[in-house]
Amino acid sequence: VDALTSVGNRRALDKRLSEVIDNYDATTDVCVMLIDLDHFKNINDKYGHPEGDQVLKKLTALLAMLLGDSNRLYRYGGEEFVVLSNGDIDLSMHIAEKIRLAVSNTTFNNKTIKISIGLTALRNSDTPLSVIERADNALLTAKKQGRDQVYVSNV
Repeated sequence: VDALTSVGNRRALDKRLSEVIDNYDATTDVCVMLIDLDHFKNINDKYGHPEGDQVLKKLTALLAMLLGDSNRLYRYGGEEFVVLSNGDIDLSMHIAEKIRLAVSNTTFNNKTIKISIGLTALRNSDTPLSVIERADNALLTAKKQGRDQVYVSNV
């Protein structure tokens, strides 16, 4: 468990993702979302790391509430989070967009933040590294295209 946010940590994600991949079959719909706070460094630089930590805690609470029990949330590192979404790409896109809108409409300690999300569906041939890499590439595309958006990887 991540000490700051009380969600799964990177080690828990690695373990769970390996289990999901090991048990994957054609009837399994799982998607991976990689969420990153846009310009989070500015919050830490302007207000200090303790304030940034408070923003992360409040964000995590909001994400957990929006995701419910069927989706799993992990802190990947820094201001990045991973969601293992139980559903196909259309449902996961809907959830990701709901998250993005809710975050942009929420004030965190008198600060508005935006997030970018990279989304991809788990494939038969995936390894934990390949699916995270694909989600990360989708996230980078979302950021290059202006941030505050969801980008779905079809590659």
